[in-house]
Amino acid sequence: MKPLSDLAADVANAESAIPVLHARNYPANEVGVLADALEQAFARIRGFVDREQAFTRDASHELRTPLAVMRGAAEVIALHRDLPPHVAEPLRRIETATTDMTLALDQLLALARENQGVPKETAALRPMIDKAVAWSRLRYPASATTVLIEVADSATACVHPTSLQLVLNNLIGNCFQHAGGAHLVIALSGNCLSLSDDGPGFAPGSDPFAPFAKGEASLGSGLGLDITRRLCAAAGIGLTASHGKDGRGANFRLAFAEP
Repeated sequence: MKPLSDLAADVANAESAIPVLHARNYPANEVGVLADALEQAFARIRGFVDREQAFTRDASHELRTPLAVMRGAAEVIALHRDLPPHVAEPLRRIETATTDMTLALDQLLALARENQGVPKETAALRPMIDKAVAWSRLRYPASATTVLIEVADSATACVHPTSLQLVLNNLIGNCFQHAGGAHLVIALSGNCLSLSDDGPGFAPGSDPFAPFAKGEASLGSGLGLDITRRLCAAAGIGLTASHGKDGRGANFRLAFAEP
């Protein structure tokens, strides 16, 4: 049993996340066959991880650049005040689409990076909330959503700022997109931030965080809240959802770590 115990120890005590094994170091018997299979499997996993890391690195640069160019060009064109109506609206949709693509890229890249040991710091909450609200108003100019923010300017939380900003962008943007003329209340109690609206909410008994879960009138992919859930899990933010008062609306609760 000693060769098998050595093999188990080599896998368990590997210095890298993916162990490096050499089957030639084990006897030419059943243990050697197992070691050879593990060596090949780990090599395939290592190749997969290397390709994923290369994609993350390349996407961060190669996709951001054309998006920035498109958005900048649209903003320059929009400076012309004599644009005819049939041009102004498609131009606004181009700007919105590039903003959506940039947000989606930020979210997917954040999830693709290493999740363990995400650095947290004491960050001011109000500027991030205000930024998410302003971004949502720009993204959905036709929305009649009103916002009441019950968070003091001095309020802080122990968070990973980039992750929290993406989460707030998603949750507040969802309200502007799907809740119509709803009233959104954002409040802080202790280490918990709640976002409550009186819009249509989600179907009773359904899981709003399930992939591709969306309302009948939604034009989205149904992945936004699933991505939000994964971002919160990676950043150590507790995320729960419940129905609003009288079963109407939606209430999302973010629980931050103790300072």
